[in-house]
Order: sequence, then structure tokens, then C-alpha cells
Amino acid sequence: MSHNVDYDWLSRKSKDFQEYAGLYVVIVGREIVATGKTAEEAYQEAKKIGVKGNPAIGYVRKGDGGLHILTAQAGG
Repeated sequence: MSHNVDYDWLSRKSKDFQEYAGLYVVIVGREIVATGKTAEEAYQEAKKIGVKGNPAIGYVRKGDGGLHILTAQAGG
């Protein structure tokens, strides 16, 4: 099972991710469900709360707080 990411939502909310600057985030639909210092750490945290499949994982840049998606399933 894969988890969809709402890219329109991401583009509108990208500046709201400042609090996660320097962290990897796991995104399911329209929600950040886990974070970590590495992509693997964030993924493992997401698995602990029951996220299955291949969730979207991104890195929030320091400075501008922009989100760089590393892996994702497109959706809406």
C-alpha cells in the first residue's frame, strides 16, 4: 500500500515547514506524521505509528525551510 501526497497542498504550505528545518519528514496525505535526523530514522518512526508501504519522505532545508521531496507516491 502506498500513501499519496497532495502536491498542491505541499506547494501552498511549504513555508509552514520552518519548524522542521534540518530534519527529514514523513508525509502522508496532508500531514507530517514523523520526523528524524536521517531519512531512515524518520521512516522507522513512521513505521512505529503504523504507517505502512512507501510514504513520502522529504528533507526540510535550513534557511528557507523549503521542502525537498526524496521519495513519494503522487496523488491527490
